[in-house]
Amino acid sequence: MIIKLFGVLDLFAALVLFLLGFGIWKTLGIIFGVYLILKGLVFLSFVSMVDILTGVLMILAGSGNYINFSWVFIFWLVQKGFVSLYS
Repeated sequence: MIIKLFGVLDLFAALVLFLLGFGIWKTLGIIFGVYLILKGLVFLSFVSMVDILTGVLMILAGSGNYINFSWVFIFWLVQKGFVSLYS
């Protein structure tokens, strides 16, 4: 059950990161960035390191420093979310 919750949260984080490119939900972007960093620190693996990097990117994007390379992290969160939901 917790895996599916993480999947839903990853999908929502991907949506928030996408919308940060348009300047929408900046505060929510920082909150989800902190969530991804904390989740990455709890589960130490390669996937967690990418989560930490994505969290840092979301905090930067929430602060107004959105980069065009963010679509890679959006794809990462979407595929990880779907895998978590269907496993």
